[in-house]
Amino acid sequence: MTTADEPDAPQSPEQTADPESAHPESGDAEPGDVESAEAESTGAESAEAETATQDKPWWDHPSFPWRGKPSKADIGCLWAIAGMGIYGLALLPVRSLIVAANPYISAAISGGAVSMAFIGARASDGVDPAGLWVLGLLIGGLSVVKFDWVFWWAGRLWGEGLIDYLLQGRGGLARKNAARAQALTEKYGVLALAVSWLPLIPFPSAIVYGALGITGMSLRKFLFLDILFGFLSRGLYLGLGWYFGEPVIHFLETYNKYAGYVTIALVVGIIVMSYLRSNRKKQQVAARD
Repeated sequence: MTTADEPDAPQSPEQTADPESAHPESGDAEPGDVESAEAESTGAESAEAETATQDKPWWDHPSFPWRGKPSKADIGCLWAIAGMGIYGLALLPVRSLIVAANPYISAAISGGAVSMAFIGARASDGVDPAGLWVLGLLIGGLSVVKFDWVFWWAGRLWGEGLIDYLLQGRGGLARKNAARAQALTEKYGVLALAVSWLPLIPFPSAIVYGALGITGMSLRKFLFLDILFGFLSRGLYLGLGWYFGEPVIHFLETYNKYAGYVTIALVVGIIVMSYLRSNRKKQQVAARD
């Protein structure tokens, strides 16, 4: 007797599952393969970033104060600021020697306070011909303001980019003083310019001049006020030298004996400060990149 075929027995879950699902790990990548893929991805991204950096034009660097491709005015202004720095560094080691040798030449070069006081003392003591101090005041007052307009111009061109540029490589105290000077300039303008001429106050004048350009003060008004305050401050130092007279001359004569040592100390100080500032600037640029 023939019997009906018995139905097939139901298959167990293990039998119906996909062959590879029985061993899930067989379908996954090995740990070494994952690490290799991640390394290749990271390497590719680094290579792309390096290529992008190399493809950037020279002017597209965060250390520059402008945003976008610079114009001829941008490049000219930056060269002017660089020239001012070179001028100041070149004079710093020999300034003490020049003051002691001839205060009128020193006044024409920098309009420094010491040279103006020396001119006043010599006029008071009758060392120089009568009225020659007027010439000293004239050349000193004009010399001390000769580069100020460059920072006004830079502020007008670059805005906040100038402030960032001037503070590259500077410490926290310098940044705090700069922020205070900028805030006061934006609020009071002319008063801030007057304060920048006061002695012994940590009020960075370059920040003030740049902020005045940023806030829109006209060049004519800026030059008038800056020259006025410059002459007033030079007249103050000349008057102090005139008042104290002979003691000032004796002091500067003694100072002249040690001017050479002062020069050597200044040169060493310039080298050390330049090295430290260069390292700090590189670290800030690297962090920004």
